[in-house]
Amino acid sequence: MAFRATFLTVVGVTLAGHFVALGFEIAAAARFGTGREADALAFALTLFVTLSAEVVSWISTLFVPLYVAARTTSAERAPVLLRRTIAAVGIVTGAGALLLALAAPVLVTTLAPALGARGVAVLQAFAPLLFALPMAGLFAAALQAHGRFVAPSLRQLAWYGGALVGVLTLGAARGAVAVPLGMNVGALLFALGLGALLYRIGALDREPFTRQAGDGGVSLGRLGALAVPVVLLSAAAAVNVTVERALAARLPEGSLAALTFGYRLLHFPLRLFVVNATAMLLPSLADHAVRGDRGAVEALTSRALRITIVFAVPVAALALALAEPLTQVLLERGAFTAVSTSMTATAIAWYAPSVVAMAVAQILFRAYQALHALWALAGTVGAGIAVNLALMPLLTTALGLRGLALASSVSGVVLVVVMLLGLRGRAGALADVLFARSTMAVIGAGIVAGGAAWLARGLGGDAAAPTLLAGLGVGTAVYAGALAALAPAEARAALAALVPAGRSA
Repeated sequence: MAFRATFLTVVGVTLAGHFVALGFEIAAAARFGTGREADALAFALTLFVTLSAEVVSWISTLFVPLYVAARTTSAERAPVLLRRTIAAVGIVTGAGALLLALAAPVLVTTLAPALGARGVAVLQAFAPLLFALPMAGLFAAALQAHGRFVAPSLRQLAWYGGALVGVLTLGAARGAVAVPLGMNVGALLFALGLGALLYRIGALDREPFTRQAGDGGVSLGRLGALAVPVVLLSAAAAVNVTVERALAARLPEGSLAALTFGYRLLHFPLRLFVVNATAMLLPSLADHAVRGDRGAVEALTSRALRITIVFAVPVAALALALAEPLTQVLLERGAFTAVSTSMTATAIAWYAPSVVAMAVAQILFRAYQALHALWALAGTVGAGIAVNLALMPLLTTALGLRGLALASSVSGVVLVVVMLLGLRGRAGALADVLFARSTMAVIGAGIVAGGAAWLARGLGGDAAAPTLLAGLGVGTAVYAGALAALAPAEARAALAALVPAGRSA
């Protein structure tokens, strides 16, 4: 399949997964609201998602470029590398899952003592996923390196499908523990399915290892050395989310849940489009980097940045303008009250500026991965985390719940700037893309669209659904018109990315 057709297929599958994830959010909100049970779930789910995402990220960061290089050198070397990596990941993540289960009482007592035994039970129930999801992530990375992107995109369906079934069938009896129980089943089935597909395509070739075949010098010792900066970065990210959860747990009841609901709703389109596109982009970037063609790496990354900004800016602008009716339409039912809506909408509004920064950071992250600039990546992302760690307590003291979201938005902008500085010697033209006149025009179009959406809310009357539809309709139309007028080249590039033009992208 051509890149565009494959991408649209992946987006379609991921969209189905996100609808299931949205169903989970709605079911969890109706069952738990923003009470103590919801806070326990938000605390554990965020810690787990961060830990597992970091592990999956460094697996991808280390594995894909080396695997692409091994396949380029000799087809016999890639299965050797994959089998060794599976063994290493299984040992490390299995030990990590056990450690997390044992440490759960200490973590809850130290970070969120108000959650008590309930928080411990929910966190321990999540622990097995710290093994299942990284293993699935490794299988997915190997499939993506083989140009197979559809099966890995089933992750959301498997993960949140299991969570939704858990809430619906066990929520009344088991409370928040039902969520990780369902996720365990979904993640395990997903990992087994990906592993079977890898075996089917021959990526786990069982031919005996010989010195002649070798592995291209890719030993576990070398992988371990390469992993040092990435593991340090993951540790910094874990500290970051731990501090954020601890601060949120000390705010009024429901703050943890509101921040979690708001963040996940806001970053839904980011995960849908940008994360999928960058996952598909990485093997191509890595292949160019292995061949020493940094000009191609820079050109592909620049094009991805331009298109990403065009789509991320209106998401941020419309989310800021329509946070309250969006939350009300999607979540306000059952135990999720008007007070819950107000708290969650506040979180969305203050998180909104971070959408553009996080989308851009995803693209830059892939460039660092492809170039295997791992120490530079650790230093730049670590600097962004350090800024967030400094801002969170200060802004939370001054602004409460809003302060945590604002700290994320400000540190996201700092992160992008620092990442660009880190790439000056490798892909210096990327900064020109972000600070070009056309990019400023796109941002201007987004501001105009956000203002129009805010004013259009009155067209829907007092009902949330018509208000949301009116704001979205007017805001989207105004953005399209303003973009075509202010940045026509960017508008054409975005349109070309979506609409087939008779040949592959």
